[in-house]
Amino acid sequence: MTQNKAILYMVFSAIAFSLMGAVVKYLSTFHVYQVVFFRSIGTLLFTIPLVLKQKVPFWGTNKKWLIIRGVAGVISLTCFFQSLNYLSIGTAVSL
Repeated sequence: MTQNKAILYMVFSAIAFSLMGAVVKYLSTFHVYQVVFFRSIGTLLFTIPLVLKQKVPFWGTNKKWLIIRGVAGVISLTCFFQSLNYLSIGTAVSL
């Protein structure tokens, strides 16, 4: 049962990532920072209830690495969304 659940999560993740790429490509008329901002707000609204429900410390156990991970995530998301503005979806995803 656990293996089937993991496979289902992987398929769902691949579909969600593809849809996100298609939506970002469709929204190429907006500035990339606007798209990153609103995608991040959506993620924040989705994850805050999960963090509160699981009683996970909001700032984690190592604040320095959490901030570094956040900055790296924003930079990588910005670069990925920017690449979708100039390249086809298949090329941008394969990079």
